Amino acid sequence: MTKQIVSRAILYTFIFGALFFFLNRMGSHETVMHTLLLSIVAAAAFGICYIAMFSALTSPARKIKFGIVLPITVILGIVIGQLTGHMKIGVGAGVICGIVIAFLWDLLSKDRNGESE
Repeated sequence: MTKQIVSRAILYTFIFGALFFFLNRMGSHETVMHTLLLSIVAAAAFGICYIAMFSALTSPARKIKFGIVLPITVILGIVIGQLTGHMKIGVGAGVICGIVIAFLWDLLSKDRNGESE
């Protein structure tokens, strides 16, 4: 993991967390502590996803694998979420499944030298 990715992740996480807080605070009747806690959890999840994705997408082969798998799994997640009435869970499950499948595809397609094909 490079220092540049981590520093960008921290900056973008703070920006995302602040925007998330202010947007939710304006449209919600929840307490400030509840909104702040949700914003911290959302910002932490965003930061972890940012670091994971940008440290993983270092080669063109990985970009192609993620570019193929993620849209398919997100669309399937949206369809399943719509059918079950839980759209947010369906989208989240689609993203998580797509990331796991792409990592497994990359892991299984490595040659004997440990390099991705």
